[in-house]
Amino acid sequence: MCIRDRRTPFDAAFAAVLLFTTTSRVISPQYVVWLIGLAAVCLTTRTTRQRLPAVLVLIAAPLTQLEFPVWFSHVSHSDWQGVVPLALRNGLLVAATVI
Repeated sequence: MCIRDRRTPFDAAFAAVLLFTTTSRVISPQYVVWLIGLAAVCLTTRTTRQRLPAVLVLIAAPLTQLEFPVWFSHVSHSDWQGVVPLALRNGLLVAATVI
């Protein structure tokens, strides 16, 4: 199996879960954990095409922890402390999905 063939299942799995997560009505913190694991698997191959999306997911992960459980009351009340991390996280996931 050539190197290009080895990366394909990793990249495809990451892309599929990323697409599922980004288009989901509710982005659960466990979905982000799944993405972190798949991003790590993708980064084990030097030829992955998912390097930038993986980095964007890793940046979005702490924002997910701010959104839930830390500032969930702010999200529920739609104040800036809840909306800003939520919007940044969602923007990073959309950017990763588009890339």
